[in-house]
Amino acid sequence: MKPQILFIALLTALFALAAKSNDSIDPPWTPSPANGKNFTIPGIDNVPDLYGDINDPQLVIFFAGNQYMVVHDLLQAFQAVHPEVERIFVETLPPGVLVEQIEQGALIVGNMRVSLRADIYA
Repeated sequence: MKPQILFIALLTALFALAAKSNDSIDPPWTPSPANGKNFTIPGIDNVPDLYGDINDPQLVIFFAGNQYMVVHDLLQAFQAVHPEVERIFVETLPPGVLVEQIEQGALIVGNMRVSLRADIYA
């Protein structure tokens, strides 16, 4: 089978699996916080690499790489052991972006500026 036909067949199979899945294709893939106006518009206004409470967080974690798919479960497990840590903010961006953010003191996404310092960089 020619590589182009194999590639198209693979893509078709992946899209078919995604369509059958109960999961949404668009982020966020985890439940949104319940205490506030939800202005998430699937496919448009979502930032899956920024997670949690950006206002006065008690813990700030930068995970280098695409770790967003485990953040929700990881933080639930952490908070089960440390319930006193209620406000956590996590970024899961490419390592080079995080290093530049740390060096420059902030991350700019559209009109938003995140100037939090990481407690943990992993």
